[in-house]
Amino acid sequence: MENLITFLSKYGIFGVLLAAFFEPIIFPPPVEIVLLPVMLSNQDKAILISLVTVCVSFIGGMVGYNLGKIAGRPLIIKMFGNDALNKVEEIYNKYGIFAVMTSSFTPIPYEVYTLSAGAFRMNFYRYLIATCLCRLLRYVPEGILIQLFGHAMSKKTFESVTFVAIALIAVFIIYIIIKRYARK
Repeated sequence: MENLITFLSKYGIFGVLLAAFFEPIIFPPPVEIVLLPVMLSNQDKAILISLVTVCVSFIGGMVGYNLGKIAGRPLIIKMFGNDALNKVEEIYNKYGIFAVMTSSFTPIPYEVYTLSAGAFRMNFYRYLIATCLCRLLRYVPEGILIQLFGHAMSKKTFESVTFVAIALIAVFIIYIIIKRYARK
């Protein structure tokens, strides 16, 4: 895996785009391993790079969904094991579309969620909205902070951005739950 990351890092923005496309399909390490150094070395274009990363990751997410829909459970079991499939299925059954939204911020690799969304026949349009939203919440704040502050950014700041993104998703989920139960 280290050789792959070194290879992608060598190719700058092209390496980021490859990582962003393949992360929702077969690339377990987070895109930030390649993305952050590229944004730091192109600080004046960090926001643009983060937006392009969102778009390419979104396209990769569509491919991952359709691959999961076509190949289904056997592919997921072969790639990640039965335990990962069962864990994600349990999360999907419990949280539905919110599982995709929070998947960007969990230790379970994102590609398990994208492939599973297709295998479980999740509503494609809801999946696309959730994927776009979670990718925006993950990459764009990083691009904004790097463009504004560059190398002065610390690991702690990125942890804070992740925390804020998770908090926003949690508030959104609570809002939807309250709204849903208020109707009944």
